Amino acid sequence: MFGPSTVEGKEEYKKALELLESYNSLNYETQDVFHTVRILTHLKRANPIGLIDSMIAAICLRHGAAIVTKNVEHFSRIPSLKVEKW
Repeated sequence: MFGPSTVEGKEEYKKALELLESYNSLNYETQDVFHTVRILTHLKRANPIGLIDSMIAAICLRHGAAIVTKNVEHFSRIPSLKVEKW
């Protein structure tokens, strides 16, 4: 079984689960492959951002969501992607 073994640990574990459940999570779906390929193709000649970051950006594009990141310069090269600095 996964979980804490102390009373204090159980409280922290419960708080962590509540925090995670409060976030809106977006899944990678088949439709996102199109956006991923488009991003990779667009940035191929420039400094590419990598497959995983392209996949994350694709999910944001499909949902019209902003990506929140410390690396604004990295993601700001993707057309139509809303980028917010964290």
